[in-house]
Amino acid sequence: MKNISILSTLLAGMVAMSACTDYNTPVADPFGYEPEDPAQATISIKAQAYAQPVVITDASADSIEAFTIDLSATPELPSNASFEYTLAMSATEDMNNAVTIPVTIEGNTAKIATADLDATVKSLCGSKAQAYTVYSKLTAVIRTSERCIELYSNTLAATVTPKALPIESAYYLIGDLPTWDFSAAANWPFTTTDGEIFTMTVTVTGLSNWKVAPQSAIDNNDWNVVLGNTLQDQNPAMGGTLIANGGSMTLPDAGTYVITLDMTSYTYNVTLQ
Repeated sequence: MKNISILSTLLAGMVAMSACTDYNTPVADPFGYEPEDPAQATISIKAQAYAQPVVITDASADSIEAFTIDLSATPELPSNASFEYTLAMSATEDMNNAVTIPVTIEGNTAKIATADLDATVKSLCGSKAQAYTVYSKLTAVIRTSERCIELYSNTLAATVTPKALPIESAYYLIGDLPTWDFSAAANWPFTTTDGEIFTMTVTVTGLSNWKVAPQSAIDNNDWNVVLGNTLQDQNPAMGGTLIANGGSMTLPDAGTYVITLDMTSYTYNVTLQ
């Protein structure tokens, strides 16, 4: 799996410091110096020439070197000092609901796997192939045989467009109506005018469970690619996210419903007429 560099257009100094949880040494004395002469450590992340935004078209694409890490310290760090880095990413600048992504340091360049970046942006912001702004914060843990100190970067912004989700040529209703059978489902296609949004109007006489069979499921009699919801089986919610091998959706009562699939984001919406 190839890597993609973490992106930023800001210059960020690592300014917040705290003692690591497995050590009790005060921060003012991170490496054994007297409090009046503490170690002054700074990590900065600065953009290189590569321009944003980043558009992911292939999760195995070559890496993009977008920023570097420059660590300087006064007084000089001990020779046995080691460094560990982690990256937190969020959809909001306040870093609420941030997730941690594995980070690799190659020389002075911080990188994450392209597939990890793609999956993280989709989980935080959405699955459509459109530009999203994400925010990240790098943590550096500096350890010696006796001491440990953590430094945190400023919040960095990046614009990333995730890889487009695969859209098949056709989708079909499968479930209590018509039946849980691919040959019957083949006669119940959703309609589309743009190959992205698919709709169907269906009338049921009572509670009815359903899923979405893509063309490949019909062609290959393959239940592994049939789409359901991400939460639970027999989910009565009138909208949600579609996923292969997900739980069934439920039309809860008799009536006429319009089912809309947005395959650019793998979401569905149900409206009672």
